[in-house]
Amino acid sequence: MKIRVVVPEVPSPDEPGSGGYRYDVGLTEALCTLGHDARLCSEPEPGAIHLFDGLGAETWADQLSSVDGLKVALMHLPVSVLDDRLSTHAAETALLAGCDAVHFVSARAAADTRRRHSSLPPSWVALPGIDHFTPATRARERRLVSIGHVTPNKGVLEALDLVAGLEGSWHLDWLGALDVEPTFAKDAITFRDSLGLTDRVTFHGRVPLSVVAQTLARASAFVATSGYESWGLALAEALRSGVPLIGPTSAGVIEFLGGRGARSTDARAWLTHLLDDDDEGQRLRAEATDAGQALPTWAACAETTARELEAACAR
Repeated sequence: MKIRVVVPEVPSPDEPGSGGYRYDVGLTEALCTLGHDARLCSEPEPGAIHLFDGLGAETWADQLSSVDGLKVALMHLPVSVLDDRLSTHAAETALLAGCDAVHFVSARAAADTRRRHSSLPPSWVALPGIDHFTPATRARERRLVSIGHVTPNKGVLEALDLVAGLEGSWHLDWLGALDVEPTFAKDAITFRDSLGLTDRVTFHGRVPLSVVAQTLARASAFVATSGYESWGLALAEALRSGVPLIGPTSAGVIEFLGGRGARSTDARAWLTHLLDDDDEGQRLRAEATDAGQALPTWAACAETTARELEAACAR
């Protein structure tokens, strides 16, 4: 099959990008491994099956009527979760109405989309793979990590407030772009300084995946305070590195974990256990390691996608 994942802008190979873009890249690479002609593009191509990334709904909605062949909305999350403008919801509605099927990256994304849109075409879920992530091997240190663009929905202020009460020696590394919402990023840095955490919390900005792996390899815990995750690719990579997820969040964090390797209550106490590497901390780390090894593969994601696309073409 000739499959094109249509995105607003094709990311540079050297730019890690958001979890959504990384899903798109991982899916197309795995589809190629299965023998399909798959790649990312910024414009539809004749003779292709098109998966339109829902994050570009306002771009694609007006183009769909002129696109031939199977059209699929690839939904990482309903954008209206993060942007409640009526125009955003209208564009997302138009995208879903103009497509023949919907590809969701998680059950959470599917459920949240259905709550916002009463009528959807046939759909399926293909969870992202984590087997692409090979963590570096290094000793754990008294360090914490969070990963995500420095934006309000990633729980930056909540993370700072959580770690402010920790005692002893520790350091939090925050990996993620500072230029997505620069005004908020500046406010977050000011808030960090007001808490007396200037020397304890470092905002690193965008970093390569090799640095992500190295940072996770030395981290004792991942501070998971994001306000919303449709699945949580960065959190999955933490688990792949045996790093437990700690934070008072009810977001859609790795929906199939069943609690292994994660704690959402008594977060500060659990962070202390992990920093101290005591018996409770070691037990939670073992749970995280087991959970990380059980995460899905890109091959499974691509196989599900190819099977569902073939079925959609036959309808």
